[in-house]
Amino acid sequence: MKKIGRLLASFLLLCLYTHPGAASAENISTLCPLACSYSLTDGLLTVYCRSYKTDREQRIDSVLSSNLTYNRLCIGYYISHIPRSVCRQTTLTQLHLDNNRLTRLPDNCLTNLTALKSLSASRNNITELQDALFKKLHKLTVLDVSFNRITELRDGLFDGLDRLETLKLSYNQIKKLQDGLLDRLHKLDTLSIHNNDVSSIGHECFADFSI
Repeated sequence: MKKIGRLLASFLLLCLYTHPGAASAENISTLCPLACSYSLTDGLLTVYCRSYKTDREQRIDSVLSSNLTYNRLCIGYYISHIPRSVCRQTTLTQLHLDNNRLTRLPDNCLTNLTALKSLSASRNNITELQDALFKKLHKLTVLDVSFNRITELRDGLFDGLDRLETLKLSYNQIKKLQDGLLDRLHKLDTLSIHNNDVSSIGHECFADFSI
């Protein structure tokens, strides 16, 4: 089993959902770098790369450097940072960054992805969510940062997420929920925050919610 695990870890998974009619087998074949294979089914491009730690991000950049536009993007298996090419995919409605080695989400990146409706970065090593990280994501309905190492949720972190319906924060190291943290999440329907280290909750933290 250990041998199989090491083999799987040597591959990079990149899934791209293209706009209908945007991709074909002919133009996709020119995108895949060496040591990569691909499949294209119903607008879903899946790229498997025999990729090592030193070139995972470069291979992603190679695939995303085309003129194609994508609806959904998922990147998996042990990348340590988000390539800048991802930040230029302004048509994305879903971005999945689960099961990687991210320690933080990039500054001045997500704010470019104003069409995002779903953002997931669970099962990483993220320790903080910096100020203005989600600013301008007014269409976001799902945010999942569970199974990380986040210790603090700063004031104003969720400001601007007017349509957020699902917020997953479970399995982190959050110590406090301060007043006003969730005040503007008027459409929030599901909040998952179990398995944290919360020892303090502001008296008005859940003032706008029926619990």
